[in-house]
Amino acid sequence: MSESERPYICECGFCGDGLIRFFRCSECDHVVGLCDECELMWEDIERLSHDPNLSADSSFPVCPSCGYPRAKWSRPTVEELEELDLDEFISGESS
Repeated sequence: MSESERPYICECGFCGDGLIRFFRCSECDHVVGLCDECELMWEDIERLSHDPNLSADSSFPVCPSCGYPRAKWSRPTVEELEELDLDEFISGESS
């Protein structure tokens, strides 16, 4: 994977334009799925990977785990996702 390519979970079933990517909250390290177009957020990555039309849990930027209103989000690498046992939910990579 090149630095410009990032893993994603699935296409967004809500907006149909974006890809739902992995993002990690800097406050609590919780990983969510976040659409790179409509910015809706899903907390249950496993359920989302099986049902891309699953209703979103919340919208960016509030972390659904710790509630921090201005969480700083980072994009975990494939290696970090492997360490978190989330790599099985990677369906592809794109820029």
